[in-house]
Amino acid sequence: MSNTLSATPADGTTYTSGTAFGTGTVLYYGPSNTFNAIGLSSNTLYYIYVFAANGDCTGEPDYLNTTSLDGNATTLNGTGVPPTYYNGTTGLTCQPLKTALKNIISTGTQVLSYTPGLWNLYPYSDKRRNDANTADVVWDMYSDNPTGADPYTFTFVTDQWHLPQ
Repeated sequence: MSNTLSATPADGTTYTSGTAFGTGTVLYYGPSNTFNAIGLSSNTLYYIYVFAANGDCTGEPDYLNTTSLDGNATTLNGTGVPPTYYNGTTGLTCQPLKTALKNIISTGTQVLSYTPGLWNLYPYSDKRRNDANTADVVWDMYSDNPTGADPYTFTFVTDQWHLPQ
């Protein structure tokens, strides 16, 4: 993997996720200022280049090619669970096992209040596109319907939840 991109975006061209671009691959093209990179290999160094684009003009998009936001990150190994994480639980059952697990998950845990703690975390941890792909909503694992319309829609900041009309 190269630490140089060897290409700049061409004005008037949109780029599809997964397609080759210079010495890299397009991960995301769209209006959001955040994205999730999926399908990455574990324990691998990736170089990331971000270009700003104006999509509200004739000949759109118009890219800011003078500078890109550059960075790099290395993915975690495998499952993300440290190899010795559960060592204190070997051979335990019942109450001793519950106590050991409680001690493991309590280490380094930061308790968040509902507001502002969790309320401020949800736009980063639980964001997904709505069924019509027109807005970001809170992903709710209890009411999400992968084969049809969701029975509830939870939105960020404007309200805690609302029922569909």
